[in-house]
Amino acid sequence: MKQEQSGNYPVDAENVAEMARLTRQARVFTSSTGLLPPNVQLATGQSVLDVACGPGEWTLAVAEQYPHVQVVGIDISTTMTDYARYLAAERELLGVSFRVMDARQGLAFPDAAFDVVHTRLISGFLTPESWPVLLAECARVLKPGGSFISVETNDVGSSTSPALTQLMSVVMRAMHRTGHYFGAESDHSGVAVVLPRLLREAGLTNVGREAFVLDSSSGSAAHEELVQDWAIVFQIGAPLWTSVGGVSEGELATLSARALEEMRSPDFCAAMFVQRLLAKKA
Repeated sequence: MKQEQSGNYPVDAENVAEMARLTRQARVFTSSTGLLPPNVQLATGQSVLDVACGPGEWTLAVAEQYPHVQVVGIDISTTMTDYARYLAAERELLGVSFRVMDARQGLAFPDAAFDVVHTRLISGFLTPESWPVLLAECARVLKPGGSFISVETNDVGSSTSPALTQLMSVVMRAMHRTGHYFGAESDHSGVAVVLPRLLREAGLTNVGREAFVLDSSSGSAAHEELVQDWAIVFQIGAPLWTSVGGVSEGELATLSARALEEMRSPDFCAAMFVQRLLAKKA
């Protein structure tokens, strides 16, 4: 049975710890995938929309690299957009702006407003029913010939840590039970599998796929960042993991402590597969 928080972000979107986690996570993903697919070239005067931009790591990086492009980031969180706005001012980035907007309620922009629309890891606040609605809006605000870019994973990865493996299952179970993911309850979200079809149904064409491996094993560049990422997930997601994830508060605390210890072992190995889709508007 679906829970009342179905379709909502699994933690408080105004949580400062979540903002720090998303900043850290975004840096790791950008270092893995780069900012844009190789065949997307931004020209002077073009415009980019970053949907659910969080604290703006990707948005600001694009604005820095392409100072003659107009970049807009939207997010449901006032805390995160305020912080992103502060960083933009501090770095004197004049071509970037941020707006508070709930992407599930439609995009408050005119038709054909952007050359590129970008989304990354947005499955946490969408449901199988809301994905097609948002993708149709993304297609609507794209200019003809414009590019839609999506970066998602199909799960939270695999590791050699027994405790982390258990917790990964708890997280995926909770997200399935709150109605966020596709298909039967499992350790996979189904998002990466279903997205190409959803893009085509939204009217986007020439859907292409790229695959990346995000290595977070001990000794890797991403290791400590993702250890800290999981530490915050264990903490701020606890109410959801214990209410619908099938684990008690005591079990969660014990597993979390054990997982963090195992992740800091020199022989810890972990990886996550990341999918980037690029589609065009005819």
